Amino acid sequence: ITEETANASTGTSTTSGAPDRNRNRRPQPDTMKPTLLFPLVLAAIPAVFLSHGGSALTLERESSWAPVWVQEQDTTKAAALARADVLLLENHRPREALDRYREILNDHPQDFETLWRASRACLVLGILEESWEPRKSWYREGAELARQAGVLRPHDIGPTYWRAANLGRWAQEEPGAREVLRLAKEIRSAADSILRADPNHAGAHNVLGVFYFEILHLNPVKRGIARILAPSAVRNIRWRDTASHLRRAVALDPENVLYLKDYGRALLWHGDTLTAQTHLRRAIALPVTLPTDPTFLREAGLLLEQTGFHSVTPEPPPEDIP
Repeated sequence: ITEETANASTGTSTTSGAPDRNRNRRPQPDTMKPTLLFPLVLAAIPAVFLSHGGSALTLERESSWAPVWVQEQDTTKAAALARADVLLLENHRPREALDRYREILNDHPQDFETLWRASRACLVLGILEESWEPRKSWYREGAELARQAGVLRPHDIGPTYWRAANLGRWAQEEPGAREVLRLAKEIRSAADSILRADPNHAGAHNVLGVFYFEILHLNPVKRGIARILAPSAVRNIRWRDTASHLRRAVALDPENVLYLKDYGRALLWHGDTLTAQTHLRRAIALPVTLPTDPTFLREAGLLLEQTGFHSVTPEPPPEDIP
């Protein structure tokens, strides 16, 4: 969910400055300045997770010209956001973080900064949830919150990314073929639009690469159905493009557990066991920095176990979808 001025998931761009990495000067929550997202962020946290998925890490003080009481309200809201961010990113308590975001939205239902953060928290909760129906519910809520944020700033790619990330996880785990194809159209469209705006958005490369992989991974019957029901969503999907997007995500954010795991999984399926092993070993050697990392590290470990057996023979890849 990587899980950005930002590297893009759990996700952004590498076109702007890095987050404040000074961990020794940690202000108290009530005195936090709203000009930074949160100065106490751990330096190791992937940049995609630190921003709204676009290119801005700092909060925009659009109300700096407003009356004093409005500015004081804005400062209080920024402090509440910072505390919720700490709950999610440092304390790894996503449910409590989402509760804080929801409290802010009760008073500020159209607050852009809170909406995308709440979408991010829903994505985390969905990944961590064990049962399918609750998991699907989190992804659905996260996608809707991102949609609302996108309405407020139509030209901002951040909400587009968090919506695509939620829909992508939903489609990846959805058992119903028709529902997957319904989601596929928007996932591909969203990821393509992000990469047109920012070709170095790691999260969008990962979303698109995983989407391509899941389509190629369908059995021949389901791929045939996909060609009929969602031709625009599955056209021109080839292994070389799948690998290119997954590889690019890793290159842009080489210490993202999710990106390494996803690329290793695709390589293993395609039959390149040695290269898959290299990436999966890199993944499991990384420290836990995000609340979703233990889940992804466990999945990477299971995949790596497969590469340790020379008898493992992945299914031959299907023909490219024209």
